[in-house]
Amino acid sequence: TMAKDTLVSGCEEPPDLELSPASRSYRLRAKYWQHTHLATIVRKPLVGCGEDTLLGHAKDFATLLDASEPEIQPEELIVGISLALPQDRKALNLGYYNSHYPPGYATLLRLGLAGIRDQARRRLQQETDAERREFLFAVNVAYDAACRYVARYAHHARSLAMEEPSPTRATELRRIADTCEELASAAPSSLHAALQLVQFVRTLGGNGCLGRFDQWLYPFYARDIAAGILTQEAAQELLECLFIKMNEFGTEAELAALYAVEGQPFTATSNDSLRNIALAGQTPQGQDASNRLTTMCLQASARLMLPEPKLNVRFFPGSPRHLLHDCCRVLAKGTNTLAIFNDDVVLPALGRLGIPIEDARDYCNDGCSEIIIGGKGTIRFWVYDSLAVLTDTVLQADQAPYATFEE
Repeated sequence: TMAKDTLVSGCEEPPDLELSPASRSYRLRAKYWQHTHLATIVRKPLVGCGEDTLLGHAKDFATLLDASEPEIQPEELIVGISLALPQDRKALNLGYYNSHYPPGYATLLRLGLAGIRDQARRRLQQETDAERREFLFAVNVAYDAACRYVARYAHHARSLAMEEPSPTRATELRRIADTCEELASAAPSSLHAALQLVQFVRTLGGNGCLGRFDQWLYPFYARDIAAGILTQEAAQELLECLFIKMNEFGTEAELAALYAVEGQPFTATSNDSLRNIALAGQTPQGQDASNRLTTMCLQASARLMLPEPKLNVRFFPGSPRHLLHDCCRVLAKGTNTLAIFNDDVVLPALGRLGIPIEDARDYCNDGCSEIIIGGKGTIRFWVYDSLAVLTDTVLQADQAPYATFEE
């Protein structure tokens, strides 16, 4: 990671929490409220391979991606929308996906989609175990399809640029095309590309929590600012563009519109889409992890006042005081998407579970606030085994009441 320097000197200034009506973010938010993205839903008569295996799931995933057309809405800088929907919801078998598990974004951002595909191909040359070979074949098939999907976005953006009458928008579309071309063949090298990769991962199915967003994205931001590639205002705009995209198909009504099939309405049980990001806290070495991107996320959320993403700010004794003030300002504005986590409580609890301190300091949270180590572990909802013990405890207490609450 990149050491913090003068790039974060502005963090102590109170963030500007008001969204300008003249801004791109204001207009894109209005389009989201108008549900223009719902018009991009397309159902197709897709047929799967019929193989209920890991490789078969990858083949069906490739079929889905190859059938999904790129869609770029006016003024968007971060692109990616819903994939094609099979007319028969059971036509494709994509296997099991645990949306409570944050994808390994640190690895994704370091290697890129093509890098993970190429790594699987190299390992296949040496691997002899049948089960591992199937996994690597599946990775190759799935990630190669993802690269093709991203490449089509590059081609679509470049085609739109050629027909765009506005020189400013044409330049933006060419920049989107360049970004997508990079992501189709390499790891991201800029903040724009890194944010775009996060959105593509979400579009491709990684709809759960994002984990330690400000830690993984900050090096891209710092390099771009130091090199003069981005201004602070442009970086904030890109971040807000991503945050707006995170709200697409996040509410119960939108999920119903996305998944409903004639005669088979989709019933959602919650509006929580699990799109959580963890901010600040500590580095694995125990140092303050807050950075300029932390403040930018708070600012974007307060400006947009949208339900997604959920912000979860970690505090420990070394957290800067201005971070607490900034969180209070965001909460005072009326947002209900901000939660506060206490490392002094969480880290000892993780330690009692046997989790090494370096990993414990790297924790994030799931949609219902379960603690998780992003990219290294998951959680499991399982309370049934304890019900009998709890019942017995209550019955015993009724016969012989405890003297104190602690007992």
